[in-house]
Parts: sequence; structure tokens; C-alpha cells
Amino acid sequence: IDIKVVLWAAKFEPRILEVFPAAFLHFPRKFKNVEKAPKKLLNIIEQLKDDQEKGDNYEWINYQDMKRWCDTKLKDGRTTPMREKKVLRSFTLAPKVDEKLTELAQAKKMTKTKIIETLILFSKIHLLIFSF
Repeated sequence: IDIKVVLWAAKFEPRILEVFPAAFLHFPRKFKNVEKAPKKLLNIIEQLKDDQEKGDNYEWINYQDMKRWCDTKLKDGRTTPMREKKVLRSFTLAPKVDEKLTELAQAKKMTKTKIIETLILFSKIHLLIFSF
């Protein structure tokens, strides 16, 4: 969908602009020429992408209303709320550590990522990490 069409349709149904930032953030390849959107709207999209608690309103649309749509999980599972999106981090492990991680993941029927997340969030290890 071209941004020009979105902006044109919003003249007849202004609530389109309430959900547009969420739609764009979740399905960016479905939209084209977004860089031609009004600068203020692009700034709001960046604020939402950064999961800022407060941001700019757009025309009559409250920032919190736009944020609500970014944090809504669709029933069909096509989207993940912005605050739940994973952040890609890359690190290396010693082969023995990776073997143990693989064994643990298989035994618990979990992914390696989920094992690491669980260890950090729900074990005493997090006390060691944050005590420095």
C-alpha cells in the first residue's frame, strides 16, 4: 500500500492513522514510499519503535492510542507486541558450554535461547550478573 493512499484514505476515516504506525512496524514490506510520509508521523513511528512511554500526538490522535495498537497481539498470531519483540544479540560459547546448552535444551524440550533467557531471568545467576 502506498503511503499516499493511506494518507488519502485517512481524510475519510481518520482512525486509519491511529493504526497505521502499528501496521507499518509489524508489516513494513506491505507499505511503500513511507519515507514520503509527513516528518512528524515518521518521528512518531520511531518513538513507537523505540517503545517510548510518551511521544508526540499526530493531529487529533493521541500517542497512547497509537502505542496501544503496537502492543496489541493479534489473535491469529501474526504479530508480536513491540515490547515483546526479540533483540538480536550475537555471542560465542566454548564448545563444551554449547554442548551442555544443547543437552539441556533437548532434555527440557526448549530452544537454546529460551534456556538462556530462563537462566538469566529466573535463577540466582541474575544476582551474580547485577552485583558487579
